[in-house]
Amino acid sequence: MLVPLILALAAATAPKALPPCHGPSPAPCVVKKSWTAEEVTARRAQGYSPAQVVSANPELKRAVDTLESGLFTPDNLADSTTVVDRLMSDGEHFLVLADYDSYAAAQDRVDALFRKPDEWSRQALTNALSMGTFSSDRSIREYADRIWGIKPVI
Repeated sequence: MLVPLILALAAATAPKALPPCHGPSPAPCVVKKSWTAEEVTARRAQGYSPAQVVSANPELKRAVDTLESGLFTPDNLADSTTVVDRLMSDGEHFLVLADYDSYAAAQDRVDALFRKPDEWSRQALTNALSMGTFSSDRSIREYADRIWGIKPVI
């Protein structure tokens, strides 16, 4: 399951909520892959040690060790070291490794759903059509109006 970790790392800086799961959409949630804000707050309050998370999960340890080995950055080993150092830092704000189990479980659900083409297509279409309130156009219009106090030229 090295692939889910790599995908999780790639998505670590992206928003973690899928619109149908957390937005006003009446559409069913295709796959919730991350924690709510309340769950993150609770986890931080408990304390977060990436080293403890990794040591408790052999699959995750293999993935982190593989990243650290430089397998994916053979021309520049410092790239993978930087990623691993950040992930293993006790100050790692995004709880990426703590979220690995839920991410891997969500990926398993996605894999199972993908094996049902009709259901996959229905949910994918419903998901895409439900993203209207999350469009970048709407967000930019709101920023322009509410924050920047400017009006569109066109």
